[in-house]
Order: sequence, then C-alpha cells, then structure tokens
Amino acid sequence: MAEKSKVTVRIYGTDYILCGVESEEYINNVAFNVDKMMREVGKNPLLKPLQIAVLTSCNLCGENMKLREELDSIREEKDRYVAAGSKYKGIAEENRFLKDEIANLKDEISELKIRLAQKR
Repeated sequence: MAEKSKVTVRIYGTDYILCGVESEEYINNVAFNVDKMMREVGKNPLLKPLQIAVLTSCNLCGENMKLREELDSIREEKDRYVAAGSKYKGIAEENRFLKDEIANLKDEISELKIRLAQKR
C-alpha cells in the first residue's frame, strides 16, 4: 500500500493539514490551485469566506462534470473506432477467404479443361 503524504497547506488564509497517497508536490499543487480559484472568486467584496468556498466548489464540480462528459464522449468515439476496426478486420478475413476460394475454383476449372481436352 502506498505511503500517505501529510502536508500543511494554506488556502485562502487558513492552514490545513491534507493527507493523501499522492506526492507532497501534488497535494501542494492542488492546494495552490484551490487557493488561486478562491482568491479569484473572492474578488467580490460582498462575499463571505463560506460563500467563496461554496462558489469555488461549484466551479470545480462544474469543471469536473464537463471533463467527465468529455471523457465519456472520447470513450464512446474510441469504442466506435474499435467496432469499425473489428468490422473491417472481419471484411479483410472474408476477403482473404474469398481470394483463396477463387484460386481453388480457378485450379478446378483448369483441371476440368485438361480433362475435357483429353476426352476429345
């Protein structure tokens, strides 16, 4: 099991201890970005810190939802390409089979022509 990181970070003027299996650098980066977003939302002087936190959470959740939808769309597109590739693979296999069948029939026709010529 991965070792947990325990990092003290400052977000919007308050210190927090964050723990996670991610690296210390990753956790600091997350905290930095949350702080940055909260400071952007907090430019409105009418908002209280709790409101800033909630609005920042809504913004992050909205971004997350858009990214998930985009990921789902990409997965669906990939699945369509895989299915199309399988279809073409099946067509290619059928094409090889038919070419072999044509070659066999040509051989059979040649043999029949030889037999016919011998009977005359």
